[in-house]
Amino acid sequence: MHRQRKKLSLEMSWKTIVTLVTMAVIQGMTPTLGLTWGQDGHRIVGALADRALAGSRAEREIRALLRPTETIENISFWADCAKGYCGELTEEMKTFVQSNPTHHHYHYTDVPFQRLQYQWKSFGTSADDVVALLTQAIRVLQGARESGENPHALTPRQALLVIAHCIGDVHQPLHVGSAYLNQEDVFIDPSVREDIQIGSVEATAGGNRLLIDGGRSLHAYWDSTVVRYAMRRATADSVASYVDALIAKYPTREEINGDPTTWPLQWAEDSLQLAKQAHAGLTVQKRRQVTNSKYGDQWIWSVTLPSEYDQRASIAAEQALVRAGNRLARLLQAIWPE
Repeated sequence: MHRQRKKLSLEMSWKTIVTLVTMAVIQGMTPTLGLTWGQDGHRIVGALADRALAGSRAEREIRALLRPTETIENISFWADCAKGYCGELTEEMKTFVQSNPTHHHYHYTDVPFQRLQYQWKSFGTSADDVVALLTQAIRVLQGARESGENPHALTPRQALLVIAHCIGDVHQPLHVGSAYLNQEDVFIDPSVREDIQIGSVEATAGGNRLLIDGGRSLHAYWDSTVVRYAMRRATADSVASYVDALIAKYPTREEINGDPTTWPLQWAEDSLQLAKQAHAGLTVQKRRQVTNSKYGDQWIWSVTLPSEYDQRASIAAEQALVRAGNRLARLLQAIWPE
């Protein structure tokens, strides 16, 4: 995720929480109390994979890399915790952060949502983005030893931790397709990076500067709100009960063929299509400028969602979570076939 968050006391009133969340938006932080896809979202993806891998060789190989109490579900948000979102870093996290100073960028790519494809080295992509890191982590688990295949020097355990988390991220549409606006506050596909540098086009940081009716960001909405809506629609009161419901509702698993190192790119392109839906029909108000103590002056925009957006978004998010869980399991089985 691009931004930071603050812990909130349980004793605070709801009015105080809303006030602080709004202040967090203005200061350039993601206004959400959870993590990327929400911690529940990542746990759902991981739990689906755990269920699908039960009894397989891949499960045994995974257990060799994990600690006794760890599962794919409960390591699925490790990479967010390494950014400090879960409290004090463990020694393992500190080592990872020291060796990976750009790890905050591993969770997303900023391709303009209007595009049909993720193209390496095109606008919005980088060698540290979610597609690049997933591809690299897959190669590490496949046994890559050449530095060119593992430029970030990931260990096999780190590669598994990255994969368990970032497959969830690459299925969150605003972690792939980002919005840019011209000086008339209209969504635009920037032609060159210089458009951003000279100020003729403004970035929204994956929707973090698009505030729904001036409140929470569009990015936070897709991180957490849609997951809560989807669970509510399924009358699920826990991750475990929701996963049970999803397995019953979506019994057929997707078949994936070809070289696993090409799959992250394909998944990013799926999310680009969903990002188009996520931005469709938004009413964008005139920009306003806020001052951020860390980043300086920034533009933000208030947006209004079209009718029935909540229902459509929660259905789309649920399907994305199911794809992510199944694809995570399928990837690990392809790396460690029977």
